[in-house]
Amino acid sequence: MKKKRIKRKPGQKSVLYFDKNTEVAITAFLQATGSRDREVLYATTIKPAIMKLSESLVYVYGFKSPLMSAAELIEECSFSLYNSLHKWDPDKGSKAFSYFNVVAKNFLINTTNGHRKKYYKHVYLNDTDHLNRDTQKQISEYIELPSTEELMIRREKRFEQVARVKSIKNKLSDARDLATMGAVERLFDSVEELDFINKQSIYVYLTEISGLEKKVVTKSMSKIRKIYAQILAEEAKDEANEYRKDRKLAGK
Repeated sequence: MKKKRIKRKPGQKSVLYFDKNTEVAITAFLQATGSRDREVLYATTIKPAIMKLSESLVYVYGFKSPLMSAAELIEECSFSLYNSLHKWDPDKGSKAFSYFNVVAKNFLINTTNGHRKKYYKHVYLNDTDHLNRDTQKQISEYIELPSTEELMIRREKRFEQVARVKSIKNKLSDARDLATMGAVERLFDSVEELDFINKQSIYVYLTEISGLEKKVVTKSMSKIRKIYAQILAEEAKDEANEYRKDRKLAGK
């Protein structure tokens, strides 16, 4: 299936389908007492907006499920947003689009992750004739228990990564860069609980945790990657110096 791309014309606003009128309609929907009024508001203004929001997220971020088609995933996401309409409180200052955009992303991340786990959990492992090579490799990696040595190596690498993260933080001064780095630290702390889909989903987590816009996070991550590369270069230089010292001592 060819991935659908959403193209915008120069000068066109990024969100035309979810505007101020949508927010007004949701507010009226929450305040309405008659079921008929709510049905009309939802069908004419709210539903088209949340359907388009769901569709946009599915195709832009590449969310996929082994148990649902893209159309079914969009429908489920829209239904989830409908059930969440009452949770939005306009008095708290959050824009409707910002709020439901986060709700939809979280739903899609959790749902697609859950579907993948469920799908591979129920595959018959002895039915290898009906499994392609990639699926067989994924299943074998999933069920294979690491050795004690492997666990120790992973733990050591984990400690090294945590130390590098702290070193990077010490080299930052801008509040936005520090907020982004704080979000990275939180991801490291909960890495065992997260099942990232792709690079885009990592940025979704970082923007939500840091509270910054994606373009700000992207800029900060560019700076962080440069510092990380410098740290790796310094470590390589130190290792080379240690190696020369050892060789020198061994020759005596």
